[in-house]
Amino acid sequence: MFIIIKYLVTAALVVLISEVAKRSEHLGALLASLPVVTLLVLVWLHLEGTPTEKVANHAFYTNSTNYVI
Repeated sequence: MFIIIKYLVTAALVVLISEVAKRSEHLGALLASLPVVTLLVLVWLHLEGTPTEKVANHAFYTNSTNYVI
Protein backbone atom coordinates (compact mmCIF):
# COMPACT_ATOMS: atom_id res chain seq x y z
CA MET A 1 0.00 0.00 0.00
CA PHE A 2 2.83 2.38 0.87
CA ILE A 3 4.33 2.00 -2.62
CA ILE A 4 1.05 3.19 -4.16
CA ILE A 5 1.10 6.27 -1.94
CA LYS A 6 4.69 6.94 -3.00
CA TYR A 7 3.74 6.69 -6.67
CA LEU A 8 0.73 8.97 -6.24
CA VAL A 9 2.64 11.66 -4.32
CA THR A 10 5.54 11.59 -6.76
CA ALA A 11 3.23 11.77 -9.79
CA ALA A 12 1.25 14.59 -8.18
CA LEU A 13 4.46 16.53 -7.66
CA VAL A 14 5.44 16.16 -11.32
CA VAL A 15 1.96 17.23 -12.46
CA LEU A 16 1.98 20.19 -10.07
CA ILE A 17 5.33 21.45 -11.37
CA SER A 18 4.25 21.05 -14.98
CA GLU A 19 0.99 22.93 -14.31
CA VAL A 20 2.90 25.75 -12.63
CA ALA A 21 5.25 25.87 -15.64
CA LYS A 22 2.25 26.32 -17.96
CA ARG A 23 1.25 29.45 -16.06
CA SER A 24 4.68 30.86 -15.27
CA GLU A 25 7.75 29.69 -17.14
CA HIS A 26 10.12 31.23 -14.61
CA LEU A 27 8.45 29.78 -11.53
CA GLY A 28 8.09 26.40 -13.23
CA ALA A 29 11.79 26.39 -14.11
CA LEU A 30 12.68 27.35 -10.55
CA LEU A 31 10.57 24.56 -9.07
CA ALA A 32 11.88 22.01 -11.56
CA SER A 33 15.48 22.94 -10.80
CA LEU A 34 15.13 22.49 -7.05
CA PRO A 35 16.36 19.20 -5.60
CA VAL A 36 12.78 18.15 -4.98
CA VAL A 37 13.39 14.53 -5.93
CA THR A 38 16.28 14.23 -3.50
CA LEU A 39 14.18 15.67 -0.69
CA LEU A 40 11.33 13.33 -1.57
CA VAL A 41 13.69 10.33 -1.53
CA LEU A 42 15.03 11.37 1.87
CA VAL A 43 11.48 11.60 3.23
CA TRP A 44 10.60 8.16 1.80
CA LEU A 45 13.77 6.63 3.27
CA HIS A 46 12.99 8.12 6.69
CA LEU A 47 9.36 6.98 6.64
CA GLU A 48 10.42 3.46 5.66
CA GLY A 49 12.62 3.26 8.74
CA THR A 50 15.98 3.34 6.98
CA PRO A 51 18.81 3.80 9.49
CA THR A 52 19.77 7.42 9.99
CA GLU A 53 23.34 6.77 8.88
CA LYS A 54 22.18 5.51 5.47
CA VAL A 55 19.87 8.49 5.01
CA ALA A 56 22.71 10.84 5.96
CA ASN A 57 25.06 9.11 3.53
CA HIS A 58 22.52 9.45 0.74
CA ALA A 59 22.07 13.15 1.48
CA PHE A 60 25.84 13.65 1.59
CA TYR A 61 26.60 11.85 -1.66
CA THR A 62 23.78 13.42 -3.67
CA ASN A 63 25.50 16.77 -3.24
CA SER A 64 27.88 16.81 -6.21
CA THR A 65 30.39 19.02 -4.41
CA ASN A 66 31.16 16.18 -2.00
CA TYR A 67 32.60 13.80 -4.59
CA VAL A 68 36.30 13.16 -4.38
CA ILE A 69 38.05 12.80 -7.70
